[in-house]
Amino acid sequence: MVAHWMMWLKLLRSSAFRASALKSYAVNLAFSLGINGTLYRKKSRILWLDGLKQDMVSTFFFSAFFCGLLTVLLSSCFIAREVQQGDAEAPAVEEVSRSLLRCFLRRGVCSRSLILAFINPLLFGSVTLALGQLICHAVERPCEVKVWVFLVILALWNAPVQLFTSALNFAAAAHQARRDLPLVEAACDRRAQEG
Repeated sequence: MVAHWMMWLKLLRSSAFRASALKSYAVNLAFSLGINGTLYRKKSRILWLDGLKQDMVSTFFFSAFFCGLLTVLLSSCFIAREVQQGDAEAPAVEEVSRSLLRCFLRRGVCSRSLILAFINPLLFGSVTLALGQLICHAVERPCEVKVWVFLVILALWNAPVQLFTSALNFAAAAHQARRDLPLVEAACDRRAQEG
């Protein structure tokens, strides 16, 4: 189990991962703030929950969905190229084989994109919805904020969503970019069956 976490700690310390995650976050922010700033430009305030129509909750869910969908599609080829050029290190095949997430890490780009597009809103959106509902019930007036305040909150909220998405995608894309992957994985799978 400790080895499983070491793979992720090593990834988080990698300058190639941090640069990739930062680029993805910048793209995510540009799209997220641009789209939502345009949608809400005529409003002065935004409600927490308003039938999932132009409210904070729907924005959080859609933001998580598109982060998962687009990060994988837009960054995977760049990650693969960095690994093949020696600018980024792929996780060791043995670490991936022992990982609890090995099935995800072996998925192709389209599968990873769809999986994260549905996991992100479930994980981050539902936690945000629950916490927001608790806060809104404690407040005895309409739960709303100024649009610019919400956009700042959205930018901050996107950071952990992007970190989670980028970490999973970077590990998978780097792992699959190995030129010797089919041979090494076959040998690793044989060893796992024998031992």
